[in-house]
Amino acid sequence: MSEFSGKCDFKDTIDIWGVEYILHSKIYIGNEIIPMKFDTPKDLIPYYPYLITIQALDENGRVIRLTKESWVDMEEREILTLYLDYFKKKRRACKRKKQEFNHTDYCNWFSAFSNNSAENKLGQRVELEGEKATIDGIHTQSAEYYRKTLYKEMVAAGYEKYKAYDWAYKRHDEQYNKLVDEYIKEFKKEHICDEDLYYVPL
Repeated sequence: MSEFSGKCDFKDTIDIWGVEYILHSKIYIGNEIIPMKFDTPKDLIPYYPYLITIQALDENGRVIRLTKESWVDMEEREILTLYLDYFKKKRRACKRKKQEFNHTDYCNWFSAFSNNSAENKLGQRVELEGEKATIDGIHTQSAEYYRKTLYKEMVAAGYEKYKAYDWAYKRHDEQYNKLVDEYIKEFKKEHICDEDLYYVPL
């Protein structure tokens, strides 16, 4: 399993077949019909946590199709949506019974519950926002680990820190994108190179 996703991902495929072989393959993302352009090993790094959906050969060589997004993003969204739906269901049940909803009363369902956990944050959000609550800006601990690993790998390969951070945390939601824009503006304005700035979970 890869250190970038916990799955047999694109990085594992690169290790198996070799960088040069991959660079000379036609690589597609999701349902795109135009292949990506990868010129150097550095270009491949952001896609390490993506999964292979198709590997084949045509008259021009090897064809690889990757998932539309990384496994980290896909798994995290599924987990957080499960948590969110659970709390919303419990809140609706309390409302029908005319009882006060307190998210901590239902956290025993989660074996790894803690005050700083994603499930607790989502429970608090449902308690405050009700049905309007979303998963935006919340990340699981496992996804946080894989994102930090990808971020470090990209920086080590020569990516600018704010670009590496932007990519590693690029699950698309309004709150996240707003925060990233603020980080990038500050980076460009102050030329900050403090590692801690880029390790703060959103």
